[in-house]
Amino acid sequence: MNNSDSEADKARPVVLVGAGERAQAWLEPLRRSSRLRVVATVQRGAASVAPDLPDFASIEEALAGEPKAAFAVALPPRSGLAASLVLARAARESVVEAPLDDALCEAQLGVGAARVRVAHGWTTLRGARAVGAILRRVGSGKLFLDMAGLPEQAGGDVGEVLIHAAALVRFLLPDARPIAAHSSRGELRVALESGSAWQIDLRLRPHGQSVCARVEGGVETALWQYEEGRESVVVGETALIAPNTPPPAAVRALAQLIPDAQHGDDLRDAAKALRLAAACRALMPSALPVSARRLRQSASVASRRPEILLDRLGLSGVLPRGAGIVRRLDVDLPEEPFELWAFRAGIKPVVFLTVLPQDVESTLSHFGEVHCEQRERLVEVAAQDRWTDKRDRGEPRVELYISRDADLAKRAAYLQAEADPSDAIRELGELVGYPSCCVAAFADQDDRSNNTGNRYQSFARTIAADGSSATPWPWELNNLHTMVAPFYPCSYSCEEALSWSRSALTELGRVHTALATGLRENLAQPVLYFDHEHQLVLAGESDGELVSYRGVQATSAGGWQWAALVSAVAKGDRLRLSRTGLEVTKGRDRVLELQRIDPALGLIAPFGDAANLVKSS
Repeated sequence: MNNSDSEADKARPVVLVGAGERAQAWLEPLRRSSRLRVVATVQRGAASVAPDLPDFASIEEALAGEPKAAFAVALPPRSGLAASLVLARAARESVVEAPLDDALCEAQLGVGAARVRVAHGWTTLRGARAVGAILRRVGSGKLFLDMAGLPEQAGGDVGEVLIHAAALVRFLLPDARPIAAHSSRGELRVALESGSAWQIDLRLRPHGQSVCARVEGGVETALWQYEEGRESVVVGETALIAPNTPPPAAVRALAQLIPDAQHGDDLRDAAKALRLAAACRALMPSALPVSARRLRQSASVASRRPEILLDRLGLSGVLPRGAGIVRRLDVDLPEEPFELWAFRAGIKPVVFLTVLPQDVESTLSHFGEVHCEQRERLVEVAAQDRWTDKRDRGEPRVELYISRDADLAKRAAYLQAEADPSDAIRELGELVGYPSCCVAAFADQDDRSNNTGNRYQSFARTIAADGSSATPWPWELNNLHTMVAPFYPCSYSCEEALSWSRSALTELGRVHTALATGLRENLAQPVLYFDHEHQLVLAGESDGELVSYRGVQATSAGGWQWAALVSAVAKGDRLRLSRTGLEVTKGRDRVLELQRIDPALGLIAPFGDAANLVKSS
């Protein structure tokens, strides 16, 4: 036996759980490590990240098959939590990807929870311990924390950024509690206090990958910086930690499996961090939206396993075979574009349309004597109604910029097609006549290319931090399957957006009375919304979690699982979507029960006849 064989025998065996990007990122340092040795995987039937290694069907099998191995769990929040609890019960050394699901806060944790480490990557930097020591020595003052992105990824959803920030705040000042929170231009600002000793100003940004902590206490100041992979700590004018390049977050996470290495948070710490993050969210005026990461996971499942719809939607359970007759959603629409009616109402200075080349002439015929700027381009639209921001990819289309004022049409065409539309979004919004509050909310979004995500953003801005909202939502703003108002409202209770939509619908009704009536009947109904392709329109009433209904229409997504799901819902008369599951009943009988798993898409939009309900945005 040579020395390398001897070293390999001494290395701690590790089972890698997961098959996504994070699992792949963790595999490389495991392969390189002299202290850790990856011996098997658990990948739940996904394409293998390590085809040369044995693959167990479950964590339970791996626990039995590798009794001396530690575990590295790289899974999304709900699956990661389930795996963590199994490992905690087995008291097996492990590290799990963060964040975990909020249900950890209610979990019963035994002594084995101390052996399950959570990859809160900011807490494993040397600077975190140095700053913690400074805070204890100084005793009182102000702490300014500016954080961007995630420890293992440059950029991230602001909800995940908040959880990692909460973990760091707790690590530095365990008794910190939030006293105010708000969001602006895509950032979160949180004010916290630690007893009467420390005031904490927390600024969180989704883009980048950095931490900057400034301590001001008495006559002493300290600065901790981590950016572009470089870290330093300066106290006064003295370098406490000279500028250096610490190991990457993946290496720091996995190093927690080495007995004599520096350890970070365990499961109990993670639960406390989740509670702190939840307390911060509770102080915000509205909920945080479904994360873009969940939408990406759904799209990934759809591309890898298109036949398994439930995984894509984030549902688990048994669907009844033999689907019955499913009523497809069929809304009678006018031949004219909806933008015409707002144009005639005088609330839309410029109409911006993207049409097929063969439809240019017929589209313009509806507008009469106007000026039109045209721009040819290609358009690529993927699942979830995601538009690729590349004008040279996809199918041929023509952009039309229509106005009674030639200068306005030319200006809109320049800003959208020749300049950077993201930089000019507020001016563009004014040119096309959208409510300024809705334009501002849309501009603040981190991603605007995914129209499924855009609707989840509007959902979140409508729902209070405690999950409540005034119901029903006005049907005139229902843009889930049919867009009367061609923009995304700042909330589905926005007074300006509602006035805008009603003005356009009044013009539509002057020409198409029957169509306007039909639109009201179709739009004034609750919707169980998963994504652009998967929607159920329920003829009934809803309070936002429970729907009582008399019939079901569904978008025409294919596949037997969708047909079976819609058919099962059609057999019931009450549907409830909670944080944990989807339940359909008829009277006292349960028709269908499914559990929510990652990515846990889905939201009930309680649209209805809200003619007398107007709530200021």
